[in-house]
Amino acid sequence: RAVRVAASERAPVALIFPADVQEEQYEPPGHAFKMVPGSLGYTPPRVIAPKAEIRRAAEVLNGGERVAILIGQGARGAASEVAEALLGKDVLADDLPFVTGSIGLLGTKPSYDLMMGCDTLLMVGSSMPYSQFLTEFGQARGVQIDIDAKMIGLRYPMEVNLVGDAQATLAELLPL
Repeated sequence: RAVRVAASERAPVALIFPADVQEEQYEPPGHAFKMVPGSLGYTPPRVIAPKAEIRRAAEVLNGGERVAILIGQGARGAASEVAEALLGKDVLADDLPFVTGSIGLLGTKPSYDLMMGCDTLLMVGSSMPYSQFLTEFGQARGVQIDIDAKMIGLRYPMEVNLVGDAQATLAELLPL
């Protein structure tokens, strides 16, 4: 169960087994009232935003002249589809020509300059807490993609909010 919670809620869990319990012999539980063994395996759902909202996002992004993309750890697995936040550092290699590096307290000047000069912001799977390193409110139109609806609009007032898996949502968005 703890593994399923960690994977489905993308949150830490702890399993603590006292030393004496670790040394006990294990026997699977029998069939008894209110004693149900846990189920094995977990297949995460593929959540994707509605097509109409994805089309709206494409209109905003295609209308931009200076588009900045901020990716975080939620974009992991979507590298072929996507400035990076520190937790998203492993999503794209720093030696790619379009990557400006991290942003925030440990960020690079090119990333800061890109963010301050953009007219459109695409934020994908990022929980970067430092909104002062994002473009000024009202300067850029914004699109955000995140699997966690609680993160939507938390750092910047976005025009289009897409709740969904980053890879699946970007795969639908890119052809538009």
